[in-house]
Amino acid sequence: MKKIYKKLMVLLDKKQKQKMVFLIFIMLIGAVLETLGVSMILPVMNVVLEEDAVEKHVYLQVICQIFNIDNTRDLMILVMSALVVIFALKISFYFSSRKYSCALFIRTNSQRPEE
Repeated sequence: MKKIYKKLMVLLDKKQKQKMVFLIFIMLIGAVLETLGVSMILPVMNVVLEEDAVEKHVYLQVICQIFNIDNTRDLMILVMSALVVIFALKISFYFSSRKYSCALFIRTNSQRPEE
């Protein structure tokens, strides 16, 4: 890994290194959004499948207290809405920016004139 890093530092100029750091940052944001999306599946499944999910699970009780929710239907709407918002953010932000950034990085580095 150190070898690859050293080679990249030699091969890339300052502007390319900045773009690479931006790409890594976008990938980290994507990883966080992916983790949030996957972690939302458990609360959704608990709320949908169990009638007394709020009484059984402490994290659902905390969510109900934070958002001042007093029935399961409102909790279900909140949890499913959060899931949809997280996946929408992931799709719109992460995939589009990563695709654009990677394409730009590849295009600028593949057309670089030889010195």
